Amino acid sequence: MSPSPSEPAPLSINPAPKSCGARKHSAFEACFWLGVALVAIKTTHYDFPDELSWTRLWSYFYDIIVLTGNDVLYALIVGGLAHLSLKATRSHPKVHRAVWMLLLSYCLLSVFFAVASVRVYEILRTPLTYPLLRLGSDLSNMSSSVGKFVTPRLVLALVGAPLGYYLSVAASRWLVKACPWKRFRSAQVCSLMVAFVWFGYAHHELSGWDNSEKNYGLTLNSHYTLAASCVNALFGPPVNLADSFPPEYLGDFQSAREQPTSSRPTAGLKRGPKNVIVVVCESVGIQQLSLYGSRFKTWPRMEKEAAHSLVFDNYYSHITDTANSLYSLTLSAYPALTWKESTEEHPDAAGSSAATVLKSHGYRTAFISAGYNEWASQDKFLAKRGYDVIKDANDARRAGSEELNSWGVEDRCMVDMVLGEVDQAQQAHKPFYVFSWTQATHHPFEPGPSWEKFDFLKEDESYAEMSADLNNYLNGLYELDKQLSRLFSELRKRNLADDTIVIITGDHGEAFGWPRPDNRAHSQRVYEENVHVPLMIWSPALYQSPARSRVCGAHVDLSPTILDLLDIPAPEAWHGRSLLNPAHPSRAYFYGVLNYFFLGVRDQKYKYIFNATLAEEELYDLEQDSLEHHNLASSNPELCRPMRQRVAAWVHYQKAQ
Repeated sequence: MSPSPSEPAPLSINPAPKSCGARKHSAFEACFWLGVALVAIKTTHYDFPDELSWTRLWSYFYDIIVLTGNDVLYALIVGGLAHLSLKATRSHPKVHRAVWMLLLSYCLLSVFFAVASVRVYEILRTPLTYPLLRLGSDLSNMSSSVGKFVTPRLVLALVGAPLGYYLSVAASRWLVKACPWKRFRSAQVCSLMVAFVWFGYAHHELSGWDNSEKNYGLTLNSHYTLAASCVNALFGPPVNLADSFPPEYLGDFQSAREQPTSSRPTAGLKRGPKNVIVVVCESVGIQQLSLYGSRFKTWPRMEKEAAHSLVFDNYYSHITDTANSLYSLTLSAYPALTWKESTEEHPDAAGSSAATVLKSHGYRTAFISAGYNEWASQDKFLAKRGYDVIKDANDARRAGSEELNSWGVEDRCMVDMVLGEVDQAQQAHKPFYVFSWTQATHHPFEPGPSWEKFDFLKEDESYAEMSADLNNYLNGLYELDKQLSRLFSELRKRNLADDTIVIITGDHGEAFGWPRPDNRAHSQRVYEENVHVPLMIWSPALYQSPARSRVCGAHVDLSPTILDLLDIPAPEAWHGRSLLNPAHPSRAYFYGVLNYFFLGVRDQKYKYIFNATLAEEELYDLEQDSLEHHNLASSNPELCRPMRQRVAAWVHYQKAQ
């Protein structure tokens, strides 16, 4: 008999289980799949072992755990913050849903960024940071370099990974609607326990990880690294050396005004030629030059021309950056200790260039580049530096030359423009000063249609996946050697060889993963492959036989050396010293800043590197260890201390300017 409507319904003895579908939005699904996605993305960096054995499999999964520990922590932190936000807005449905949508959008963006970051790391062996993004923001120039790495596979990953993440979240939310609440809660607790254990184990094992030298940068969470780099960029670089130092250490950086004797021409120096051509070779360090002992015959013609040259064995750039190198070479001043481009930050910086000085002495002056001067506002920086003529790849293209890549034209076009300015000066019966810049050895190292092409590496596998790029780069060096030789030949044809000095140097080096697998491209590090550049002064009138110099110098010293050769005093504002002056301090200073802040000094045979971010030291005896394999810092504190003091003096002087 059914109960009457007035009677209350009997209580159920077995109530229906609470369903997950009754829940409000939860952060769990979004952040669980975020962690899974970040782990999966980094796993693509590792090849699955060819031979299946317990040892190989454990080694593989062990590496993956250590590699992704910080990403698991990132997912936990995002999940915790999202959970609190969602819980706080439960009583406001619209706000609650907006918070959920914001969380989902943020996670989708995190997955997309993780894919891009892993690809950047595979190429440069450095995490993606704000300075790197900022330096690469000019896509008009960067398009050739960036386009080389934007493969169909990468595009598929950039689209597929976020899409797969979204579908996983949607599917899991649908599946758990019928899931009993207790079972769902148990799954949450188990997942959180696994995540915490994962991170804790990875953090514990990281310091002893055998693979850390090759992939330490990849263990960093890319999202945190980018955020931290933005904070550093906003509040200044993390460098503040409080070390005391002898006051005389400041003498290395003082201007000619502060040390008047440093501006005077060197007494007794052999002189004669009046014309000067400077050739700055883009992305050319000494590592791959046969002139400096490389096994690759990249500069056979320059080896022969060394019979009429003074070659410096210990000459350095201050940073692996073109625009900052131009700043130092032009104004004989150190670039600011920052990742920013000095020509862009200070296009109207005070100071005189060699062109300014020589123009006042009746010279015809010209700046000729095979690249585009608009990069990093170099055109604005050069506009008031004393040049009668400024030309770049745009002028070469207007004259009929084809673009080699988005960075500029072939180096032969630059040589043609240089010779054109030489002829103009001859017609005007003026001595000439031509400052020129090559381009073909810049990434992406694409060979020109008329180049001779060789297989320099043959069966050498030392450079692993960098081999193809390196072989193209070596061909670029060989082509550069050919064009430099043509320049010398044309000067001889014009009977100008005995009255012309040609100075050849590099703006910075280029790293190809050897001898350090994690050192590639413009890495902003300060090892020899990054900052050790050539310097060759060619003059048949001054050098009838090969000459080498062991004097240690850097970019700030180039302009003073030029004026010294011409018997002209240096401007008071210049900080460099003539490399031909016996009183030149045999030291060079350099720095790098991207993910870490590196400071370094070469003093006699020793090279000191200080990681100001991690407070770590490196010391190398370059006479015994030219590849910088053996760090002597821990066993030689008495050698490190004065060199660190010299670096501290440099930082102090730079901050005082």
